[in-house]
Amino acid sequence: MVRFHHLKCWDFDADDVGMAHEDGRAIARGHLATLLKRVMADGKVDDAEREDLQRVFGQAILTVNDVREVFGQYLGGLRDEVLADGHVTAEERQRCVSAVEQLKIPLRLLPPALLAIVRGRPVAPAARG
Repeated sequence: MVRFHHLKCWDFDADDVGMAHEDGRAIARGHLATLLKRVMADGKVDDAEREDLQRVFGQAILTVNDVREVFGQYLGGLRDEVLADGHVTAEERQRCVSAVEQLKIPLRLLPPALLAIVRGRPVAPAARG
């Protein structure tokens, strides 16, 4: 066990640090998920919202996989919402296009169903979920 006595007023071991880091990542993932919903509510990411996103990334708490997971969950929720009635309206398609453009998500990273929606193509039943 590694002790951190050299830190003023702190007496904890490496396991505590790892747990605190994991807790911090979980909190940061939740914050990013909430932030994504908020900034995309109007379909646009303004300068202040972009700064909010950059602040989350700048904290260097989240891993690349964490960010991909959170963005994937957001996009999966958007896909599920758009496909809920089995029909993609022009407005729903535009919401998806706006999300991809505003969040600067490369098309190659989109799941098949969302890519089809963005491209205005039919969504294969196997790609819906």
